[in-house]
Amino acid sequence: MTTSVTPPMRVHGWNVHLVAGDDDFHFAGLYQVPGSNLITFRDVINEMRLCFDIPGEEDLWETMAFMLVDSPDDVKRKLPSLVADEDLALPVPGLAGSSPKVQRIVTYHVILHKPCDISYDKPLQDHLKASQSPKRRRSNSFSSTTDGEQEDIKNLHVPLQMDLSAEEARETAETFRHDCLIHADRCAISGKGQSWCIIPSTGPGLHACHIVPQHHFYVYPRHDQKTATEAEVEIDDERLDQAWAETWSGKNGILLMNDIRQLFEARLISIHPDTYKIRAFVPYDVITDFHGKKANIARKVDKLALRHHYEMSCIENMAAQMPAVPHDSASGSTVRFLEIRSPLGRTISLPINTNMGRQGGGDPAKRVKLEETLETSSQEEEIQRALSVEYELTEVSD
Repeated sequence: MTTSVTPPMRVHGWNVHLVAGDDDFHFAGLYQVPGSNLITFRDVINEMRLCFDIPGEEDLWETMAFMLVDSPDDVKRKLPSLVADEDLALPVPGLAGSSPKVQRIVTYHVILHKPCDISYDKPLQDHLKASQSPKRRRSNSFSSTTDGEQEDIKNLHVPLQMDLSAEEARETAETFRHDCLIHADRCAISGKGQSWCIIPSTGPGLHACHIVPQHHFYVYPRHDQKTATEAEVEIDDERLDQAWAETWSGKNGILLMNDIRQLFEARLISIHPDTYKIRAFVPYDVITDFHGKKANIARKVDKLALRHHYEMSCIENMAAQMPAVPHDSASGSTVRFLEIRSPLGRTISLPINTNMGRQGGGDPAKRVKLEETLETSSQEEEIQRALSVEYELTEVSD
């Protein structure tokens, strides 16, 4: 049985809370494994830049600082009261709780701070300068919160214009799993799953998993997509076909044990695309032992796919406290792009479908095409069953 992971559950895992503004508005947080130095204050700024917008044209992220406002009494004197400038390289303190259900929380007030002669141990108001509560960026998609291995297949999205036979779909799924097994024989995170037999080389419970979910194929990152904007990006049939093919390519796949796969898809654990360091986003004992360790990633794995998963994990976990802000489009276009400046070295563009499930709106020609598609639903169901071969294969090994 799989448990759905809700935003309040993610927030409950935080042991570092972030507040802003005169009213100490609680807008973000994170989980730092106790004793770990993996996440620094500079990393937190980069992740806030990824998750939130600050009104105005001036880049205020470079003047961010952290003022300690609350912590357990026994560690209060050991923690710096103000973290700014070169001290941003310090690791964020992660305190061990009595259990994963009871966190010992450190709270920092995020402020705008410029170099000054005021001592770091002075009160917050002596350093504070018009800090505002940021607005949350919108993630293009949310991690799956549904039960059952067949959910991906039931929600399968294939480009409308793609002429894909059931046999081609079956070959696509089989090739994806085969390609993943060429370069790896164990779980990328736990290092477990090697078979005790020569054939098969992988043990039961080891799954070939999509890094970018196959039902989110339309957001598969492109190598030439660095500064895409709404006006510049066009979604054409060729682009969608290419994105779908890349999603089912072996470069978008890693091997994961079944329990870790579910947590990876829920974005509770991720892999940094440059260092390959594993990061646990919540204090769940199934994954905290892997925090800070290096994942077993084959060279052929697409770093852009890993980057997409890592950044979406940052957004979904750090901003779990904040409601997503809708983005209206004057053009009325069904698919729009949200541009996010990434702390990992590129700009990602996220298509947002705001008309999912609406009837009667949009281009009548598209509605006609949709009606034509419904007439061929039986063929699409056959394709979906073919694509489920990947999952049936893993079930047999279980």
